Amino acid sequence: MTQEPSSSPLTAATAADYSLSIRPASGGLAFCVQRRGSVPELVERGFLASRRPEARLYEQLEELYYQSELLSYPYGEVVLYVEPQRWCLVPTELFRPGNEALWLDAATEPTTAGGAEQRQQLLSWTQPDSVQTFVFAWDAEAYHFLRRTLLLLEPRPYFALPLSAHRQLSRASRSPEVLLLLRAGQLELFLLREGELLSCGHYPLVGMQEARVVAEEAAFYLISYWRHHGLEGQTAGLVIGYPEEGDAATCHLLHEAAELLAGILHPHIGQLQLEAYRSTSLAPL
Repeated sequence: MTQEPSSSPLTAATAADYSLSIRPASGGLAFCVQRRGSVPELVERGFLASRRPEARLYEQLEELYYQSELLSYPYGEVVLYVEPQRWCLVPTELFRPGNEALWLDAATEPTTAGGAEQRQQLLSWTQPDSVQTFVFAWDAEAYHFLRRTLLLLEPRPYFALPLSAHRQLSRASRSPEVLLLLRAGQLELFLLREGELLSCGHYPLVGMQEARVVAEEAAFYLISYWRHHGLEGQTAGLVIGYPEEGDAATCHLLHEAAELLAGILHPHIGQLQLEAYRSTSLAPL
């Protein structure tokens, strides 16, 4: 387990004054504890590594839950950030709770594991100050375990915080910006302009053994997306995000892939930046 130390008296008796954010990531569980208030105070965050990273996600979470007292406290708020197995964006005015399958089945293909359709929990998240809702699917077995043990559970896609932050930043510019987020086995692309999310998509990364292959795959998807939307390298910006949450090997590979990708694209895109992102907290160190 890696974590940043805290002087806060967090106990089971005081946990209602705190919030817990968690993200199941490659090989374990990223977490962040904050003191609740008008301005949340960062108390503790880190990564709990599973001893069985090859096990099913449910089994990894069960192992970590019973090993870490931190996860058993009765927090006042618990936010679960997940890496969706599939997702789509729908107009909020047309979305109704319970009809997630109608949108997902029309927009995506069901996830299969071992030749059989995997059990999925269908979830939704509406962006703050937006007219758009993300509908997404995640591991049903893992979700129901966390629902039983943590009780209060607000599910959101892993990209909720970085996307919201960049939507806010884009309000100050009339130029379009593409936010590219790398994660294990997949990348997400979001086209932003003046605070609005204009387009988004997700694409598989199959070459996770080598950073160069990941970078080349990502470049292919990004260039296709860029051309499809008629963006120009002199005016549109690009942010390449790589995760800080996950096992060290995966984070290092994706960081290296992000740097290689930036090198490929830099001659063609003038406004380009690299950015490490966290799903569980935007609070600075």
